[in-house]
Amino acid sequence: MTSPLPLQVRVGIRDYWDKEDGALKKAVASLEEILGYKIVMEPQWQLLLADLGKVFPDKAQFVACVSACVESWCNSLVGLLDGQASEDWTETLLQKLVDRHPRLELFLEGGPFIPWREPDSLGRNLLTCFEAKSHAALPHHKRIMEIDDWADVEVGEATGGIDVVEKQPPQSVAEVDYLPKVDLLPRPDELLLKPPYHLVVDATGRAEVEIQCSHSPSLQFIAHYLKRWCKANLDDTQKPLAVEIKLQQSAFGLGLMYDRLVLSMEDRYTHRFGVTPTIVLALVEGVLGYERVSVDGTIWTYRRARELAI
Repeated sequence: MTSPLPLQVRVGIRDYWDKEDGALKKAVASLEEILGYKIVMEPQWQLLLADLGKVFPDKAQFVACVSACVESWCNSLVGLLDGQASEDWTETLLQKLVDRHPRLELFLEGGPFIPWREPDSLGRNLLTCFEAKSHAALPHHKRIMEIDDWADVEVGEATGGIDVVEKQPPQSVAEVDYLPKVDLLPRPDELLLKPPYHLVVDATGRAEVEIQCSHSPSLQFIAHYLKRWCKANLDDTQKPLAVEIKLQQSAFGLGLMYDRLVLSMEDRYTHRFGVTPTIVLALVEGVLGYERVSVDGTIWTYRRARELAI
């Protein structure tokens, strides 16, 4: 007996896979309309979760990614059938639907080379699905590389000998980046754990230093270090820390995440201490390894490109 799916997966199936007015259902409906056949999709969620679960800490995001892949496949097939494909390919597909009536099963196999950045690459792969396996088995880039290993050989008109003519490299095409789908992005408390990290130190106030950072563990490290070594205010009977060190929670995400650290002091009982940014700058540059981007008066801006392991 198979174990039940985790709650997050079931919620994701409800919100992304089974949602009647969702993008996936609309893509499937468009494909059904152009084919004239009913499409039934039965994903093996347990197997998919076993293979991909470790990649997605948020299991609802795992379902959203699977749904988006199937949606892209349906949209690409609609585009091919709606005029982008050759008539022979379309006729072959329709004939196979007739021959296999009432059921034509499709098995989508993964491969080592998937050019995600090319918007029409999925369509090109679909166009080769009816070719012999000997041609389709080789990845696209492998076939191109083997062809490019041969040079053009021509007979020279002047000498009558054999000349090797090097082929000109194909004209490069500018790469285009596409906006990701919001549903496929992890939560802010997970997304911001990946670099680049951004940090700003603001010492504009006379008795206050504010540190803003996209990487919550960096702020927590600075706060814990300063609290450990901060002196007590002996002029106050309660003997609090000479500097108030306060982490501010972020307004985004679901988990506990900080995006500000404020160092301030109350000089009503003492004038022996002050708040300066120097120790913070030393920790940011010398210990955490952030690189300075710019300085504007009393505002320092930093960036770190390498990941900080926790």
